[in-house]
Amino acid sequence: MGNAPHPSVLEQAGIADVDMLLAATQSDEVNMVACKLAASLYNTPTKIARIRAANYLEYPES
Repeated sequence: MGNAPHPSVLEQAGIADVDMLLAATQSDEVNMVACKLAASLYNTPTKIARIRAANYLEYPES
């Protein structure tokens, strides 16, 4: 047990050997950070974050 996006917790959960991370905590921010770390540190091919706050979708086009 521990903080979901902490690298040691992800390692303890076996992140190095998975093809997908499903982050579905009660915190949108925790889910997003866990997915970003999985991508950046472990090159996890598929990341899914549960995001409930619609305001994360409201950003200007680049």
